[in-house]
Amino acid sequence: KFLSTVKKELLQTARKYPSVCKAIEKQLLPRLRLERRDLFLTKAEFTFLVQAEMQVRIVGNNTLNDVVEFLHKMGQIVSLKRHVVLNIQQLSFFVLGPVMSPDSFHKYPKMYLRDGWVTKEVIGQALQDFKKRHQESVVEVDVEPAVEALEELGVCFELEDYPDVYCIPSH
Repeated sequence: KFLSTVKKELLQTARKYPSVCKAIEKQLLPRLRLERRDLFLTKAEFTFLVQAEMQVRIVGNNTLNDVVEFLHKMGQIVSLKRHVVLNIQQLSFFVLGPVMSPDSFHKYPKMYLRDGWVTKEVIGQALQDFKKRHQESVVEVDVEPAVEALEELGVCFELEDYPDVYCIPSH
């Protein structure tokens, strides 16, 4: 039942905006993946790029949301609350990899609060250290959208009474 619902939603969006979805998927996304250094785009940036680069006018937030959700469900992008990830492999390599690696946080015992509890600062430091070890990379990873992605993917969650302190259950 779930798959039939997803299929129905995908077909409805593809039928409503066939040229836009196809053009973004086949032309814009491959080029952006090559040209963009930053892993995360705000949804406003993504909207601007779609409208400017594809020379199409997407009228209204509902239309854009439909197109973004279509691309997300097709596995072309990852749609978060406020950001869009163009390259899923880079998200896995530069964000999920360093955060899930046990040695990422043990370098900072003074900033490592308890088992699985880390500050946003420590997460940012782990991401930067990982990037330094892979100097050939040209990818820029900002900590705010990275933490947003980690929260939405269920990898970590912010502790209610402690702002900017996160629990990463695997640690």
